[in-house]
Amino acid sequence: MVDEDRDLLAVLVRMKDASGKFGLGVMEHSQSQKAQAEMVLMIFDMADRVLKRMIDNPVVVEGDSL
Repeated sequence: MVDEDRDLLAVLVRMKDASGKFGLGVMEHSQSQKAQAEMVLMIFDMADRVLKRMIDNPVVVEGDSL
């Protein structure tokens, strides 16, 4: 595993950990605009990392999916 893989994994874990609390806060209308913007930035960061990984590694090994 390279550093970029570790970084992506860390972002995915942070996203998983934050998403439940965030979703509940949105449903209860208790998330501040700052908290919402931070989640959006986290989503953009994750998406950017995944897209970069797709571009850098266009070949998928069969059987390595969820």
